[in-house]
Amino acid sequence: MKIRWTIERAMEEPPPLLHPLAGCDWENFQAHLSSHGKFTRRTDAQRAKSRLAVIARHPFTKMERLIFSKKVENYRSNQYRLSRAQVDRIHDEWGFALKEWNYSQPKSIEVN
Repeated sequence: MKIRWTIERAMEEPPPLLHPLAGCDWENFQAHLSSHGKFTRRTDAQRAKSRLAVIARHPFTKMERLIFSKKVENYRSNQYRLSRAQVDRIHDEWGFALKEWNYSQPKSIEVN
């Protein structure tokens, strides 16, 4: 039977072995830590172990980026066909958001 998590239980139980961000790259890990300051002493060991895991993973993240970039270098965007009525309806209902976000129609959409 799974026991429900509560804040009281969190204070009594030890933290997990690694922080969930231990699998990310160094830059993202550091950005997360710097943007979420004022950590409790309870998580000092967890953060230290996570730093070591991120450092140990660092050469592999470079390799992962290289492999991923090779996989997507020939990627072609999907093409979509919409009728003029569909495009007009989208602009009527969502035009305010499209203007706010400075969004223009993607080249992958062909209007018939």
